[in-house]
Amino acid sequence: MSFFFIISITHQGNASDIEVEYISEDLDGMMKREAEKQLDLEVTESDGKKNVTKIKLEPYFFEIKDGNDIVARMNLTKGAFRVDLVKTKKKDDLGLIKLEKSKLASYIFNATNPKITAKKTVTPGENPKVSNATKIDVTFTYDETSANQTGNKDNTTNTKFEVRTAELKLTIEWGAGPQFLTRGDYWNMTSATLTLKGKVNDTEKTFDSLNLTPKFSYSGSPSDSACGTGYGICAPVGLCWSCNEQVLKPNDLTKVGAEQLTLQWVMPGMLLEPDWTGKNANVTTFRYSANWDCDPLIPLSVWVSLLVTLLLASILIWAINMLTALQTPNKWDDPKKPGIHVAQTE
Repeated sequence: MSFFFIISITHQGNASDIEVEYISEDLDGMMKREAEKQLDLEVTESDGKKNVTKIKLEPYFFEIKDGNDIVARMNLTKGAFRVDLVKTKKKDDLGLIKLEKSKLASYIFNATNPKITAKKTVTPGENPKVSNATKIDVTFTYDETSANQTGNKDNTTNTKFEVRTAELKLTIEWGAGPQFLTRGDYWNMTSATLTLKGKVNDTEKTFDSLNLTPKFSYSGSPSDSACGTGYGICAPVGLCWSCNEQVLKPNDLTKVGAEQLTLQWVMPGMLLEPDWTGKNANVTTFRYSANWDCDPLIPLSVWVSLLVTLLLASILIWAINMLTALQTPNKWDDPKKPGIHVAQTE
């Protein structure tokens, strides 16, 4: 228990005018309650157990259920799902196929609610000491045919883009079983496919089973797997994946071809966390775990800049040290005679 007091003195400054107010309070508890207020949490305590009864959720919060069981939760904190219409291009110098940096048009799914279905499959592991293999298949289905199309389209150019139906399928896995490209103690989004039907410039267009599965490593080898922006969506078991703007891009652009239209699925301010048995057993309302953010604490560009700066600084220090170590040629000087003098005049 910590004690502190407040002293107030009137403008006369007399001793009799000094008022002392003693406050006895647990400072740690007070700071924790202030933090919970900032998070819009309401915490109640009964039988010595604290329960979270309220949490601030965004309008696009999805409880993903398999029957009556909640298997995962997703929260989009910066807006609804968005699909971008982009075009591929071929680099003449390398022959690689890339996506154009500027999108042709976008469609925001803020007029309708998706139909969400999920299936959770648990397969016992061969080793009793290893957790079971868990797989969650999630499907988001949008039907925009009868939706109000006003206000949910963002045509960045003259390209007109309308969506009729969209189906996004995601697969999340963790535990024993097949070896994932990431570590076994991580949960991983191992598959993402999109099927969309709509119109582009009043022409019917269908994108069938577009592979949006994130790449899990820099080179394709499991030895350099990565969970971060542009790569795998994965986090240690028990943590929540968060990303300011999660983008699912086509996995293999060679199959799409050059100068072709394709799609990328955007999840603004995404929070995603699978739900495992026994988690938050004493909490009445779900609360996300600690975040495993897609953006690293120290980006690669900062590391490269730091290492290059250290290299250049070490070369400079070595050069200065070499200059200060230079000595005059006094090997043949006779200490009993005057030293060698070089005339400064021509």
